[in-house]
Amino acid sequence: VGSIDFKKENGQYFVYSRGRILNKDPFAWAQELEAMGVGELFINSVDLDGTMTHCDLEIIQKTAHNCK
Repeated sequence: VGSIDFKKENGQYFVYSRGRILNKDPFAWAQELEAMGVGELFINSVDLDGTMTHCDLEIIQKTAHNCK
């Protein structure tokens, strides 16, 4: 299982780790994880985590379309 924490800023998604935004595209990172043999991705929105409102369906759909 691979985990991607992401944050949306100015309409763009970024990988988020240890309290900071990394200069890494989450969709490219998902493809890299897949190439390393990861069979399942856990996608987490830092912005929505703990709000108990909803998940970010946009990033889930984009990630699914970018991976096999």
